[in-house]
Amino acid sequence: MRPALLTSDVHLSPEHGRTTSRALARLMGETSNADVYLVGDIFDLSQTPHLDHPSSTIRRILTTHVDWVQACRRHLAQGGRLCFVAGNHDAELATPEVAATLRDALEPPDERQLSVVPWFCRHGSAHVEHGHVYDPDCAPNHPLSPPSAESEGLGTALVRRFLVPSGALEFAHAHELTPRSGLRLAAKKWGLRTPTHVLGYFRTAAKLCVESMTHGPLHEAARHAGGQELALHAQRTGLSVNTLEALLALAPRPTHHDFRDTFLRLYFDRILAGGGAGLGASLLAASVALPPLLVPGAAAATVGLGYLLASGARQQRHKEGPVSALAAAAERIRGLTECSLVVFGHSHVPSEQPGYVNLGSFAFARTGRPYLLLDSSGRAEVKRLTG
Repeated sequence: MRPALLTSDVHLSPEHGRTTSRALARLMGETSNADVYLVGDIFDLSQTPHLDHPSSTIRRILTTHVDWVQACRRHLAQGGRLCFVAGNHDAELATPEVAATLRDALEPPDERQLSVVPWFCRHGSAHVEHGHVYDPDCAPNHPLSPPSAESEGLGTALVRRFLVPSGALEFAHAHELTPRSGLRLAAKKWGLRTPTHVLGYFRTAAKLCVESMTHGPLHEAARHAGGQELALHAQRTGLSVNTLEALLALAPRPTHHDFRDTFLRLYFDRILAGGGAGLGASLLAASVALPPLLVPGAAAATVGLGYLLASGARQQRHKEGPVSALAAAAERIRGLTECSLVVFGHSHVPSEQPGYVNLGSFAFARTGRPYLLLDSSGRAEVKRLTG
């Protein structure tokens, strides 16, 4: 078995990531004897406008990151293999049009050297997957169904429909935003234009809530289409269809499939509670002159503040959720597939546990860019690129 280099969450876009792509090009040059696995969210194809085609976005990305494209070509020309595993921000990679665009740009001497796979792949006894399938806020309708901008994971939909049009991509990777911290960041970015953009967010969020109730037929059609691909994916991975179905059973229900989940995740409940608390405080202040306002003011303030305090625990679970959910899924995957190692990305939080490595983010790491090396015996070593 050839050695392998794995990294994830590079997040190249037409406007951003030049330093990141040059670092990845250098890393690939230093490990030219290894097969390379790019484990999801390599490209920010979610920046594609709502009704545009992602093949145009990837062409612009590849034109921007010339050093990295040349490094890929050298790697392939030297006989190396290059595998892209689709993530939630670049799910369209697995579509024939986008894969063909990528293949034309990277020019593999042999088509078998370059592969683009949905969901997961295997390298020896290692299971390699982006991991968003196990995060309900980013989960697809089915990991093997054709991606659709009309019915995609909640997080990806917000990027495409609100953050890109409003020019606020710095919000896209701010994973711990709360309504309060989001408003502070918005005010810093937009100043007097903040109310206009906040209203735009609410319009988008409200539409997503409505779609969670009306897009059931789209979700069901996507699940059916994905189910039709199970036999082919079983053949690609060497696992049985029954095993793939057992893996699917591990995935949580996507947030965007349920109105209540969508409503809560978009913080509408906390916003309403905060508004109620503010109204109650105003009524209490006015009750000095109008005593009848004392009781309703106290009630509104108490209910609003009480709800905000009670929902704080749920907010903390959202903050920590993907990290623990992916670790738990990895343990189950090892048991179901008898693999020696599960490799994820997605959470942007690197982790190394027995039988599980989360690659974190090559683009947004705080101390060195994380990557994983698998030697010819399958031994794993997590390293960091500095400089």
